[in-house]
Amino acid sequence: MLSEKQHSSQLLNNNYCVFILGYTLNRYDFPDSKTPFAGCCCGYKYNTLISVQMNDNYTIDKMKATYVRVSTFEQNISRQLEGKEGEVYWDKVSGMVAFEDREDAARLLADAKAGKIDEVEVHSIDRLGRDAINVLQTIKRFTEMGVNVKSQKEGLNTLLENGDQNPVAKLLVSVLSTLAEIDYNNRREAQREGIARARAEGKYNGRANGTSLSDVELVEKHSDIVEELNRGETIRRTARLTGRSKSTVQRVKKALDRLKTSG
Repeated sequence: MLSEKQHSSQLLNNNYCVFILGYTLNRYDFPDSKTPFAGCCCGYKYNTLISVQMNDNYTIDKMKATYVRVSTFEQNISRQLEGKEGEVYWDKVSGMVAFEDREDAARLLADAKAGKIDEVEVHSIDRLGRDAINVLQTIKRFTEMGVNVKSQKEGLNTLLENGDQNPVAKLLVSVLSTLAEIDYNNRREAQREGIARARAEGKYNGRANGTSLSDVELVEKHSDIVEELNRGETIRRTARLTGRSKSTVQRVKKALDRLKTSG
């Protein structure tokens, strides 16, 4: 009987070999009279059988996963899961929450990074983020990890069978990049206008909560945090990218919001 967390190959006879990769293995007994593997067992990884071939040639089927996001007002996801195979990752959360900050989405990214997944199916690409910037970031992450994103609504696969990026998907990413750049520039412009208004109205010396700095001084001091926030990064990811605490990032974000809405 095969043990869990086995990372080796087991020779069954002179011509056949089963390659086991992964962490979750369930027992599967071959019928005694219908297969050369009589009396042996093989492993399933998340309900996907690991391929078996003769001699030295072999292939390994990675998991095809499904990601589902439902709003906090929707009661069940059973209809969306009909006919789905493999592991299902789902979050009951507002669409305003960034993809990487959702519990199961974060688990999905971790499994993709670990090489356990080669395809993620979603109902629509808007399930992959809170806005165009976040969707673009998510698609890029999966693409860099060699994971195909399959969207039912758009009828799109981001990767071709040979692993190259789908030209149509490439065009979509280009459009999203343009939208993200426009959004980024709009945020920076609003920030500059807010700082100019604050200075003109004598608010430059106003102090932000939890700091001796004014809002203007705070955002100017933490330009790296401002840069990430303007690019649509979440507070958590911005803190990780800049090496600052979440509380510092939150203070900078609040200062930015006040500057953008002042006047």
